[in-house]
Amino acid sequence: MHLAWRWFTGLGFDQEIPHHSTFSPVHQQDQVSTTDPDSTYATKGGTPARLGYYDNYLVDNHSCVIVGVQATAARMSQETVAARDMLTRFTQ
Repeated sequence: MHLAWRWFTGLGFDQEIPHHSTFSPVHQQDQVSTTDPDSTYATKGGTPARLGYYDNYLVDNHSCVIVGVQATAARMSQETVAARDMLTRFTQ
């Protein structure tokens, strides 16, 4: 699994793997934009609404490797659209 992760991220054998906290905040935050006209208002967990996008990840459960990432408008209905798009790209 570690070799696959190194290959996926482009890290060589002699390079230090970043601490997990480097990546953890990405899964907990939405991408925020105050000027992009394509962004939409979103709220999560009772927080105030703000402009942004949702990050969607396609994960190979067998290897625990992220094989696709797609940003979408901050609408839950876009999660299915993103999943279909990423699956199509991954299987081609």
